[in-house]
Amino acid sequence: MLKIFGITPNIKQLETTLRRELETHTAKHVEAEVYAMSIMFLMMVIWAIFKWDSLEGKYADRWLIFIGFAIGLSLGVHLLSLLALPILGVMYYFKYYRFKWLSFGVAMAISFASVPLIMKFVISGLPELVSSLDYVSVNYLKLPFNTGAVIALVILVGATIGSLALSHVLEAPRLNTLILSVLFIIIGYSSYIMVPLRSQANPPINMNKPKDPYRLLSYLNREQYGDRPLLYGPQYTADQYDIKGITKREM
Repeated sequence: MLKIFGITPNIKQLETTLRRELETHTAKHVEAEVYAMSIMFLMMVIWAIFKWDSLEGKYADRWLIFIGFAIGLSLGVHLLSLLALPILGVMYYFKYYRFKWLSFGVAMAISFASVPLIMKFVISGLPELVSSLDYVSVNYLKLPFNTGAVIALVILVGATIGSLALSHVLEAPRLNTLILSVLFIIIGYSSYIMVPLRSQANPPINMNKPKDPYRLLSYLNREQYGDRPLLYGPQYTADQYDIKGITKREM
């Protein structure tokens, strides 16, 4: 096949490349960190996508809900599984729609936009909603701490029931599947409740002490690692006195 395109493969180079790739994955699988489970979730999500694509019938879309749940669970480990969403978007398009450049471009845009949308409105958006509701309920309504979590849960349940009822009224099964998939992403992501529960025990390593919604939001936003000036800010030629708040005289 490669010779058809005028490419003469070097078998030794291919063998070396594949061996190094296998060694890399093997090292990640045995590493005592998040990578082994993260790769497991990614492979499981990709397998479920192909499993869904191979099935037909009214029950096939149940695999989409399972995919949402698996992605939600993986968010408690690593964000790598989100990269499978563009794959799902492309396969969904080719399964249900006839190819046209315009519709394909829209499908690709939606597929790639789903990754930052989940990062913004689920991973950090839900804790931000809980912290805002807790701030209002404690400071203005004089309610106990963590009341915002209860209010947010009630809002989420009500919005889900209303959305599902609307999808039945409109007789839109794909909208119903989308709502259920997002719901199961949130259900899987709720495993992150382990972090504030564990923080209550004051373990030796307790970054940001995420015992309440405010500190949990700081923990999820990774504020303990600082900020990276990607577009503006300190450059490699900056001196120490260029730091904000410090003048050259003080140095």
